[in-house]
Amino acid sequence: MTVWCGTDFSLSAGEAVQAAVALAERLRAPVRLLHVIDELGAEQTVGSEEAVVYSPQRARMAETVRAITAQHPDLDVRGEVVPGFVGETLSRAADRRDDLLVVSALGRRPASVQRLLGGTAEQTAQRARAPVLVVRRAEPFVVWSAARPLRVVVGVERSLHSHAAVRFVESLRQLAPCDVTLLHVVEADERAPQSDRAAAIGAGGELLLPPMEEELRSWLGPLAGAGLQRIQVERNADRVDEALAAHAASADLLVLGTHQRRGLARLWYGSVSRGALMRAGTNVALVPAPSPTEEELVSTQVSYRSVLVPVELSKGAAVMQASLRAAPHALGLLARGGTLHLLHVVTGD
Repeated sequence: MTVWCGTDFSLSAGEAVQAAVALAERLRAPVRLLHVIDELGAEQTVGSEEAVVYSPQRARMAETVRAITAQHPDLDVRGEVVPGFVGETLSRAADRRDDLLVVSALGRRPASVQRLLGGTAEQTAQRARAPVLVVRRAEPFVVWSAARPLRVVVGVERSLHSHAAVRFVESLRQLAPCDVTLLHVVEADERAPQSDRAAAIGAGGELLLPPMEEELRSWLGPLAGAGLQRIQVERNADRVDEALAAHAASADLLVLGTHQRRGLARLWYGSVSRGALMRAGTNVALVPAPSPTEEELVSTQVSYRSVLVPVELSKGAAVMQASLRAAPHALGLLARGGTLHLLHVVTGD
């Protein structure tokens, strides 16, 4: 395993480097720092006689490595200045799934360009095979210990991508305690007016929360490693990414699985991870799912636009809760934007 870290030598990149060093020490893994020159023509000049143009960057990289080595003499640290597109080059460097790629949350692109094309962190996460840790503050990783567990929020649903995110958190809990909140956000039908969506969630959603929590608890099981664990299901009438970012406001880390959608696929289906990354005020880890097995493909790709669940609402709370146990399974079968119908039949009695 290798901890890779992109740096442009800015203050925000310094936070990413600190986090990478702290994690590499816990993982007993080498650190590789990369500064990517994405200027036009850099591919031709970096390896030629004109390489002197980039001497200042090489000097800053050498100084950064010397400073880290002086403070962490047992750590294997190396740095390199390379040409290329930043997101593509960083993701290509961390080409193993057990690597960790650390980047800063802030880049040098203007905010308008980041909104249109995505920032460096987002573009890196769209391509990387390894988990990408987007750092806003390094301190939580530096002080992380048994006395100060890492506070983690994980966005979960029944999918391969959520499973990958949970496994990533378990790997962190093997290093030191992590107090984890596994959060599932129930999204209303986006096609309905906002007032109707809020009313629908308030009226029927409350009944679904306990069985949904029970279903998630059964699917996830106890997490490996040290630290507290709790499961929370939240109703949200607007956006899942906003709810995840809000819950992570007091956490040290938000962990999300990512579909790595790009281009038209992202425009059509949207991206919860992209929205949460843009809105979160804390560190964010984006974890790609490994290639699924044939069995996993069959279990996760079957989806329906509409599912009906018969429920019994007139024979007491126990019977009602029992009839609602099928609802989480039905939600798992729905395609994004699909409709869950709860049907109660009123008899002549």
